[in-house]
Amino acid sequence: MKSIAIAWSLCVLCAGAVRAEETPRYIQFGIDVSSSWTLGDGSELWTDGTGFGLAGFYPLTPWMLLGLRAGYDRWSIDVFQAGEAAKPPGASIVFNDTFGEFRIYEVTPTIRISRSKLLFDRLGAFVQGGAGYYHVRFNVESVVGWDDGGGTEVTIAQGDGADHRFGVSGAGGVTFEFSKESWFDVFPWYRVIFEDEGNIRYWGLLIGFRVAFAPWDES
Repeated sequence: MKSIAIAWSLCVLCAGAVRAEETPRYIQFGIDVSSSWTLGDGSELWTDGTGFGLAGFYPLTPWMLLGLRAGYDRWSIDVFQAGEAAKPPGASIVFNDTFGEFRIYEVTPTIRISRSKLLFDRLGAFVQGGAGYYHVRFNVESVVGWDDGGGTEVTIAQGDGADHRFGVSGAGGVTFEFSKESWFDVFPWYRVIFEDEGNIRYWGLLIGFRVAFAPWDES
């Protein structure tokens, strides 16, 4: 938690240092949906995931946004791969009663640097990075029967757990401007959650929509 506080404090200090007077003082709100994939050892045991998020952004300069996103990703266990992992090589599956899910909740401050009018007026690109809080939960229940020629054997596996961790993320993507107050974003987002026994790594392809609101009179 101390690392999260330090990261957020640095973001706030940046806001005070680089805030330009000519920057429009409006707040942006966004929603996104995603497909996601786990990486590393054991990633083959999980199906493609889905997720969604809510985000807010405040412009520090015309090309830099300070953001905060709350998101959720979920994966289900791949029943076939879990059965293959439970039996010896060459054995055949007799029955497979497996259930499991893997969920991650995140709250992540971010800094986004963008550039507009790339190929035409409404197309832009951006990169962003962040660091924040991740809550990880999983549960697995598996009963697999297999036969290697000597009769049916059964492998039973069960586990669940939850943890609170610090993680970092990086992303880059494109933005399409519908109007001066609305944008459509598409970007891959890579995340690493630091664990004592090996880090959790995953990435997602996000599609988001942002709108801007002026909360006070500019005059």
